[in-house]
Amino acid sequence: MMNLGVPSAVLYPFSVVVTMFGMRPKFVDVELDTLNIDPSKIEAAITPKTRA
Repeated sequence: MMNLGVPSAVLYPFSVVVTMFGMRPKFVDVELDTLNIDPSKIEAAITPKTRA
């Protein structure tokens, strides 16, 4: 099963859809001021199964 990087502030239904398509959400912390994925945390979240 491949991993899909998603912001940790994502809504629960999005995680359900990701799982329905055979992927596993990989949550990454967000920056509080923008709610975007924190670039400094991305590299630590990447695994050999990460695809997006």
